[in-house]
Amino acid sequence: MKFITTITFSAFILPFLFEICTAQTLSQKDYNKILNKTNNHTIIGLGEAEHFYKGYYNTKVEVVKYLINNESIDIIALEASVNATALLNNYINGNITIDLPQALTALNEPYALQEAGLYNCSEIVEFIEWLKDYNHSHNKTIKLVGIDFQNYSLPLEKLKVYSSKHQIEKIDQTKALLDSSMRSVIDSNIMIITSQPWIKRLQLAQNYIKNLKDEIYNGANQRLFSELEQFTTLWDNPMFPRDSIMYENLTPYIDGKSRVLIWAANFHLEKDPFFKGPKKLGVFLNEKYGEKYCVIGVSDQIHEYSKNLIHPPMDQLSDKYEMIINVPKGDKCVIIN
Repeated sequence: MKFITTITFSAFILPFLFEICTAQTLSQKDYNKILNKTNNHTIIGLGEAEHFYKGYYNTKVEVVKYLINNESIDIIALEASVNATALLNNYINGNITIDLPQALTALNEPYALQEAGLYNCSEIVEFIEWLKDYNHSHNKTIKLVGIDFQNYSLPLEKLKVYSSKHQIEKIDQTKALLDSSMRSVIDSNIMIITSQPWIKRLQLAQNYIKNLKDEIYNGANQRLFSELEQFTTLWDNPMFPRDSIMYENLTPYIDGKSRVLIWAANFHLEKDPFFKGPKKLGVFLNEKYGEKYCVIGVSDQIHEYSKNLIHPPMDQLSDKYEMIINVPKGDKCVIIN
């Protein structure tokens, strides 16, 4: 059984389209329309109907490059581990000693445990290398930040620098508990998280993290503890507050000066206040920032592709998206090692 921590709900996405762009490679006219749209907003959500498809990723990379080259983006916020994305940011700013495929795999540890891809593919490698080259040749550089918290092994490993031998043993025990918990969900089903043995195992890991924080916490390791606490808190919270936590992680970068692009699933980015479930990231952003927030979905919902790439708006999704880029999703990306 596979469990996915990112809820895409692609079956519900975009049966009707607001503004639609159809092509694998966009025309200059369409790039200009996208640029004009984004220039009116300081927070841009750029979605995808499903993760890890070549058509979606290639199109998003093209759009982001165009916006960067036209100085319309300062920060790219990924639906990805806060601490693993920090490694990528170091990489695009010149620290080439970082193992890029390993860092991309670490962006979502539950996906990696399932041997499922998210960012660890050649399409994203090429994009990261492009960002590195761009930053090297420009004074105004792009910053990569993570807003998700789907990695526990990386922060635990990094905490060993601050720890005694006894504390390192506790760190290893904590990782073993979390490994066992995640593996049991993958090998069984998601409902196992309601069983008392599973809950007790998670709570023991939570207590180990709390005790470790009491002993070694400082400003330098704050981000490590934050991701650990967010990851472990998520699983025993009946509200499953993933989007609200991503919102909290994102807001420090929305400073009124920087232009922020959020790379995430359509589902998370939608302005969808009537969704019968936990409030989405896009709803939080729309409530707080209003007209400053713009959503561009990427989808594969129309199969007769027109030469007229951007169509007039249709009312059905005008409250969720400002624009839809409609492209063939293509094959699934290939996981790199």
